[in-house]
Amino acid sequence: MKALEEFDFTQAPQIPAARIRELAEGGYIERSEPVVLIGECGTGKSHLATGLCLAACRAMAQTPRPGESSLELEPSLFVQLPGGKSIPGAVPLVWIPAPLEKYCLGKTHEQCASMDFCIRTTTKNVPTCRNLAVDLAHLPAYPPDMRPRRMLSIALLPPTRMKRLG
Repeated sequence: MKALEEFDFTQAPQIPAARIRELAEGGYIERSEPVVLIGECGTGKSHLATGLCLAACRAMAQTPRPGESSLELEPSLFVQLPGGKSIPGAVPLVWIPAPLEKYCLGKTHEQCASMDFCIRTTTKNVPTCRNLAVDLAHLPAYPPDMRPRRMLSIALLPPTRMKRLG
């Protein structure tokens, strides 16, 4: 896997190194903001996307919970059945909050995202929270110190698919 530390910004001067380092701090995750990398083939988009994902995982692993001196990174990145809208040829990778993991295993991305939404929302009487794959009363609350505060997903596209989209 390619880390951000391995990216040669001198070979791609059009990419603002300071902005990438800022993104690597993970503030966009807390604010639930998307990161979109656009550019020509061979400019380093995949390398940067992989590096940002690694930086986010490292940040989560280095942020101890209250009462803990350290936090080990658990195997928390899953490949899920797409369900609903998906990009043909893409592999959806999903970070599932630990309290939700056992409820999401074997479920589609769409079902898991609905459960995540219903845990986070204060208005549970909405269509998304009806007909869940599990009883809403059994879904756990997220701890207030949990980071990130929601399910995150990314679709990995093979380079051949990226060319057709562009």
